[in-house]
Amino acid sequence: MKFSFILFPLFLLISCNLDSVDIPSEKSTITLATWNVQTFFDAETSGTEYSDFIKNPDWTREAYQNRLDRLCGTISNLNADVYVFQEIENSNVIIDISNKLQTNAWNSKQQWTYSCFAKKEGTSIGIAVLSKYPLENLKTHSLQIETQQEAQPDSRLLIEVQIVAKEKTITLFANHWKSKSGGEVETEIWRDWQELQLAQQISTFSKDKNVVICGDFNRSAEDFICSFSGDYKDENTILRGISNDCKSICNTEVYSPWFTKTGTFAEDGGSYYFNEKWERIDNIFCFGNVKISGFSPKATEPWATSEGIPKKYITYTGNGYSDHLPVMCNLVF
Repeated sequence: MKFSFILFPLFLLISCNLDSVDIPSEKSTITLATWNVQTFFDAETSGTEYSDFIKNPDWTREAYQNRLDRLCGTISNLNADVYVFQEIENSNVIIDISNKLQTNAWNSKQQWTYSCFAKKEGTSIGIAVLSKYPLENLKTHSLQIETQQEAQPDSRLLIEVQIVAKEKTITLFANHWKSKSGGEVETEIWRDWQELQLAQQISTFSKDKNVVICGDFNRSAEDFICSFSGDYKDENTILRGISNDCKSICNTEVYSPWFTKTGTFAEDGGSYYFNEKWERIDNIFCFGNVKISGFSPKATEPWATSEGIPKKYITYTGNGYSDHLPVMCNLVF
């Protein structure tokens, strides 16, 4: 298991376009964005890259630097306090992002000083967190399943890290669940195991804590078990799990901002556009004392088309950003 924890001094600040929200004077707020940045490999070949990056004459150091420029421009434009990125190759990419943000003159007043990264050794991609606030107590959780008839595919680590903001602490769980490659039905069992692992971890927290869960779940928001009472209710999604001793059920109720209180979609679009259909596989859940407001996928040019569809990165042209949109919200705690 391989992970690194990186701290950097940086400089930056631009306003972000989130819905306004009335926040009680005793409450604090920060902004969070999660984004699958689509196979963000560096310019060095380690052998674990995807095939369209290895020995590809179109994938050069210049192409990598151009991707960095575009990603850092988006980071500056959205100006979230905390970013959670999926599909980052290694900690060197985070170092390059940090250096790029620090050295660009248009970022002179913005700063994301803290970051962490984790992935399983020998795998292609991992998860990174970039934050204006201190990050503490990084943990990783892995799965080892030997009860299925087929061998367990590589599953990415579940990251747990604490954000220390405004004299309060938010525990962040960053996820990237098994893709549907190999068949949606055939791979669902592995996402079920990752859901169980997540629910088990969340169930150890009391309701007076601030817990946020985000990432690319490769499962659309409506495909979770959802519960809508018709009245205002903070929790609308059930994460299925079992107790730590594996002897009892410990289903955990969380809140997903993809829905209204009656169960309709809060947004017409989604975060991932596949086969001319929107999917809502990128999500931000909250549990406990923290609340979510101003949630939306950021379907903005230049990383999206004028119709709001994400501009996929294409190696042979060097154009595009990602096949996912970033999703963003306020965390009120």
